[in-house]
Amino acid sequence: MIYRDLLKISIYFVAIKLFIDFSSQLPERIYNIFYLKTGGIGLNIIFYSLINLFFIMLLIIKGGFFVDRIFKGRGNFFKEDLKSNTSFKIALVVCAYYAILNSLFSLLTSLISPQFNLYALGIFVSIIISLLILFFSDKIADKFKM
Repeated sequence: MIYRDLLKISIYFVAIKLFIDFSSQLPERIYNIFYLKTGGIGLNIIFYSLINLFFIMLLIIKGGFFVDRIFKGRGNFFKEDLKSNTSFKIALVVCAYYAILNSLFSLLTSLISPQFNLYALGIFVSIIISLLILFFSDKIADKFKM
């Protein structure tokens, strides 16, 4: 079995999961800065966003390039062209389903308490983002031509 495409899928999976986690924590960070007056100034959110987006883009854009350099001269697991986004589409769908299932179990445990807290809001945001990724996975993969 050729592990090159599986390594690409896992790199894309990590990038997508990092995006989902990063975006689900943004409402809590914004709330803490503006309403609780903790955590310093608003630049923390900007730096947090820029650093996360930098690593996400680095993994998505250059992750497949480094895998191709490491496994140079080996064949593909998929029978399609190297420029196709098959591995990225697979990673989008698998990560979206994983995040939805994981968030639903977390939501069930957080709903045991009668209060609505920021943790439950982060879970709702994670589910919404995962559903959007799942529904628009073809369009997202077409935007990232690898």
